[in-house]
Amino acid sequence: MPTDLRAGWMAVVLAVSLSGCAGDSKPQPGAAAAGRAALTEVDACALLQASEISEATGREAGTGAPPAGPEGSPPMCHWDSAQLLVTHAGWKTYEDYDAANRRTLEEQYDPTQYQRLDAPGRFTVVLKDAGMVQTVGERYMVQVAVQPAEGRDVVAAATRLSGLALDRLE
Repeated sequence: MPTDLRAGWMAVVLAVSLSGCAGDSKPQPGAAAAGRAALTEVDACALLQASEISEATGREAGTGAPPAGPEGSPPMCHWDSAQLLVTHAGWKTYEDYDAANRRTLEEQYDPTQYQRLDAPGRFTVVLKDAGMVQTVGERYMVQVAVQPAEGRDVVAAATRLSGLALDRLE
């Protein structure tokens, strides 16, 4: 998928993701006590190593950098062959996640575009047309999109990276 199209999908998926989140990028009272850092304290670029991205995608990762965006945006990092977004987990089950998407997307919702995986995290969702995954853990949700080398599996690469990032957060 071309980079500009993928960026558009990232924006759409971000909107859907945030609609079901239990938190936002502002520090929340009691968040630290619950073992959940404010999103402003999360460095998305520190969650994955360039070597891990290169190994998963078969392409050079380059140097990760947060994209320019409005203040208060969730933590994100863009490499040459992967993008990562972090937010608080807002769903306890896949069924909660699915219901939130149905409410948010209404008539545009297409259940054939979602594939549930039982791992990593509490559950992982493959967003087929977007070529990315969302992995929901106990406290955080990470969204990973990849641009792998020809012949590399998009889902396998994104799932591997989402598991690594989530493990480092939780």
